[in-house]
Amino acid sequence: MLAEKMCLMKMVLLITVLPLFLLQGIILAEESITNTLKNRYLQADRYLEVNSPQEIFEEIAESTQYMLPESERQNFVDTLTKHLDMDVLTDGMRASLVKTFTAEEIAVLADFYSKPAAKSAMNKMGLYMSDIMPVVQSEMFKAQQKVLQEKSE
Repeated sequence: MLAEKMCLMKMVLLITVLPLFLLQGIILAEESITNTLKNRYLQADRYLEVNSPQEIFEEIAESTQYMLPESERQNFVDTLTKHLDMDVLTDGMRASLVKTFTAEEIAVLADFYSKPAAKSAMNKMGLYMSDIMPVVQSEMFKAQQKVLQEKSE
């Protein structure tokens, strides 16, 4: 159940953050950054400085705990805020950023997250996700029922 909810949260996050990322890239079409490995690491470090894994997981814990039964909430929050190895996560995120994105794309993300309005908007993303999650779950359930119905015909 928790894995399913995390998967749904990831989908909602991709649905909401990807358009912001693309829009930011269009709006801030700045001079190009040479896409070297060194530049990707420099930009990844900038990104992680303005969007730290610790803050990310604290926000996820705070905004999504209410989707769980009350008896499971504290363990969930503790898992995400106290017991994750942030050094390992930070290193993994850095490696994934460098592997996945160009230096310019990472720079756009870092620029976006460094803006106070962007931080404010992203802090509200958890509330948005909590609000939209029941709709997403309902539609996912309906879609699964349709698949089962099609298979039974």
